[in-house]
Amino acid sequence: MASSEIRTVVLYHPTRAREGAEWIRARVPGLLVLPAQTPEEAAVHLPGADALITEMRIPPEVLRRGGRLRWIHVMAAGVDGVLAGGSLPPGVLLTRVVGTFGPRIAEYVFAYVLSVLQDVPRVLSQQRERRWESFDPQWLLGKTLVLVGAGSIGGAIARTARAFRMRVLAVVRRPRRLPGIVATYPQDQLREALPHGDVVVASTPLTEKTRGMFGRAEWASMRPGAIFVNVGRGAVVQEETLLPALEEGRPGWAILDVFEEEPLPAHSPLWTHPRVIVTPHLAGPTLLEEALGEFVENLERVRSGKRLRHVVDRRRGY
Repeated sequence: MASSEIRTVVLYHPTRAREGAEWIRARVPGLLVLPAQTPEEAAVHLPGADALITEMRIPPEVLRRGGRLRWIHVMAAGVDGVLAGGSLPPGVLLTRVVGTFGPRIAEYVFAYVLSVLQDVPRVLSQQRERRWESFDPQWLLGKTLVLVGAGSIGGAIARTARAFRMRVLAVVRRPRRLPGIVATYPQDQLREALPHGDVVVASTPLTEKTRGMFGRAEWASMRPGAIFVNVGRGAVVQEETLLPALEEGRPGWAILDVFEEEPLPAHSPLWTHPRVIVTPHLAGPTLLEEALGEFVENLERVRSGKRLRHVVDRRRGY
């Protein structure tokens, strides 16, 4: 891709498109950056655009209007929202944000896992009632974490787990030796790995192989009382199987930041289950300057004749 091919860029973001466009213009003089805060605005600008910067989700019918696109930069780690529906032309380069989300998502994971183990809701309830009643909390020390997905986000979670002196196992696409991880399992051996986990964290991207990977058989493979955390993609979980599994105690808790349908519908029983924590997809927020900084860096690489960083392999889905 030659630098002369990137003259017009559409920045699609529902709330910060104009701010982001100004940020890029200040750093790349001469680049035409068109902000779009709605699908309708994006549909107007895309036919004349060479590149698109977008959040994870963009309507396929809007994306199809980008007949001149050479490059799409996704301001997220996951790109399934762009790849879905087969609306991405075959010749378009696709890049994503890598490496910036992991530390923040790791903090999220352990904030909520510790709140369960230390029974923070009980402590706050007793405080409100001015009731002094001692109990035995649990600890991470010596427990085992099974990490499903060990990319940049999973790696940050693993490093944090080791700081708590946990034992870490990982389920990955290609088993290999990874720093600080005791053993790795291929995805088709997920059920063999799950019985080891006191805490199971799903941080895998959504692909054809990971879609629906957590169902009845996987829950039944877990340790009684295990804590399940999903910070990857909602569709890796067969949601209709989770509540019956919770009633059987495998898992004992579910901490869910992502869902197959977002926002989570108000009628979903997940909202009210006493051992489910629902958060509104906030574990790994996109910091606009970080995501746009990666785009600007890649644009400089194009102009210098270098290869782009963090190019997505469409066959793998990440």
